[in-house]
Amino acid sequence: MTLKTKLQSLPLYLQILFGMIGGILIGIAGLSLNGEKFILDWIRPWGQLFIRLLQLIAIPLVFTSLIKGVTGLGDISKFSRMGGRTILLYMLTTIFAVIIGVGMGWIVQPGKLVNSSQITEMQESYNAVVEEKKLEAEMTQEQGPLNFLNDIVPNNIIRATSDNSKMLQVIFFAIFLGLLLFPLRRKRLKQ
Repeated sequence: MTLKTKLQSLPLYLQILFGMIGGILIGIAGLSLNGEKFILDWIRPWGQLFIRLLQLIAIPLVFTSLIKGVTGLGDISKFSRMGGRTILLYMLTTIFAVIIGVGMGWIVQPGKLVNSSQITEMQESYNAVVEEKKLEAEMTQEQGPLNFLNDIVPNNIIRATSDNSKMLQVIFFAIFLGLLLFPLRRKRLKQ
């Protein structure tokens, strides 16, 4: 059995893990051998291409999955229970992610390795961005506590699907469309 067939017989999660470890080792070797130009010219574009392909497929995959899921429900009363479970699962995974992120930051302490001159330089270069974000935060506070509803409901679904940061709007529209299509599918199944 060749190495290629042995690797292909491994479960997908192990293949991904080995790929990540291989990428880290190649990156370390490239940087230690002063191969920064090689990495930027020949390896980085593949990583960027992979990320762009993931972004390309994210919205169509979520959109069609939600519409299929909602229209595939046998009973519409299951939708509310499924929504409650989804919100609970979302909250639990968010809490878990925050705990992991804060814990890793506490353990690794990434800022310790940065010298004070770099910190000062970075603060000066990002002061304008910080001020802009402060103004945006003040404006959203002035708009009231229910302003988040405007961020959920899209006014233009085409514009929302063209921006990966508007995934919540795409999800809302997909669920809304699925609920509208649900009676049509149920009527077709009865015939």
